[in-house]
Amino acid sequence: MDLNGDGIHDILTGSYARMDGGPWQGLFYVFWGKKGGGFAQSVPLEGTDGEVLAIAHENGDAICTRPFAVDWDKDGDLDLIVGGSEGGLYLFTGEGQGRFAPGSKQIMAGAKPLVVPGKHADPQMVDWDGDGDLDILSGSNNAGIHWAENVAEDGDLPAFKGFNTLISLKGGDKTSTYLAHKIKGPTMTTRVWASDRNGDGKLDLTVGDYARILKPKPGQTTEDLDEAYAAWTTRQAEMLREVRMKEGKEEKRAAYDAYKAHKKIQDDLGLMSRIGRVWVYIQQ
Repeated sequence: MDLNGDGIHDILTGSYARMDGGPWQGLFYVFWGKKGGGFAQSVPLEGTDGEVLAIAHENGDAICTRPFAVDWDKDGDLDLIVGGSEGGLYLFTGEGQGRFAPGSKQIMAGAKPLVVPGKHADPQMVDWDGDGDLDILSGSNNAGIHWAENVAEDGDLPAFKGFNTLISLKGGDKTSTYLAHKIKGPTMTTRVWASDRNGDGKLDLTVGDYARILKPKPGQTTEDLDEAYAAWTTRQAEMLREVRMKEGKEEKRAAYDAYKAHKKIQDDLGLMSRIGRVWVYIQQ
């Protein structure tokens, strides 16, 4: 997008958390486009007060930020819609030329905050239902793709009732590790982009994800891995129940340490690797 209105494309990104010793916040960085091509070194976005732009650090959404630039209030300049770690969405009002008012306003669904199911909001504003206004699409940590319909009257600021799920969990069992031969769809930490991929006039979805996967070791069959993983999962659930049942502080700590030690065994059940995949959903 052209964030500062100079006619040159820029690159905007969020981040997990600042590393300069400041509050635990995910800042926003911009690579300003150069005339003739290329981009300048990234710099953190600042508010008009000269301070770095960020969600208040007391808020659990302040980390793992994901911004999307859009003219929210239709005043001719870009605003920022930002997703956070806990699934909340926030608005930073643009003041033109890549400048933004300090402080964010949480986006609401009526009287309640608009929150992405499964946390890790990653918003894109697009007219998903074709009614002429911009809705919100978002990936999530639980592999779902969610849609919040803009129900505002013509001429009003965007308004939402809540999220509907377009794609539910397909790839696994809501853990961070998956058996490779059982993955049939997005796993976790999904990112989504809506566009008409096949030129039929309908918006399709391109979905990226992340997973830790287990494949059979040399000499190990998928059935062997299934059996080992099932036994590990059963024991892990039992140990978590034991942690919750312990009443004494020392007993609870010992049970929790045993639970964590057993959790590490998961990576040795097969060959573990980290992957990211891209899935395409064509709208019918």
